[in-house]
Amino acid sequence: MTKRIALHFTRAEFACNCGCGFDTIDTATLGIVEAVREHFGSPVTVTSG
Repeated sequence: MTKRIALHFTRAEFACNCGCGFDTIDTATLGIVEAVREHFGSPVTVTSG
């Protein structure tokens, strides 16, 4: 089971693609992407960190 860290996002969506296991996002950034998702009513794809 993937851990949900916000209404529309899971921790895995913020995981580093290199396989190092880094999957941390600060709460301010998470709040911003959640607000963007709510405002536009469509998915937000995170492509770079």
